Amino acid sequence: MSPARHKDEVLSAFQKVSLSGVEVEDPRTFQDYIEKHNNLFRYRLYFPQELFKDKAVIDFGCGTGEVDLILASWGTNVLVFDFNQHSIDRALGLRDTFDFDSRLKFTVGDVDNFAISDAT
Repeated sequence: MSPARHKDEVLSAFQKVSLSGVEVEDPRTFQDYIEKHNNLFRYRLYFPQELFKDKAVIDFGCGTGEVDLILASWGTNVLVFDFNQHSIDRALGLRDTFDFDSRLKFTVGDVDNFAISDAT
């Protein structure tokens, strides 16, 4: 299957089902979600959240951006791409709900067309 056809099939599927099974819109649920990831990164993966503070991260295929919200809550600056406009719309709504505007930049984009400069 060609990459273009695969992307079309993925987009079609996302338009038929819920974008994410993670419902973090409620502030209490969001705090629980962050705490679970804090524990995962610190105690299972041995990456304490302090390692992410003031770092820059690029996330290709972000989906609806829940993990990127966690990174932003740790002080990470995240440039985020997904080729599904519906996913980006939800991610933007979550970003605005939790006021991470200065740390998260969501863009409809495609890893196949992303140019990285030599200095990056």
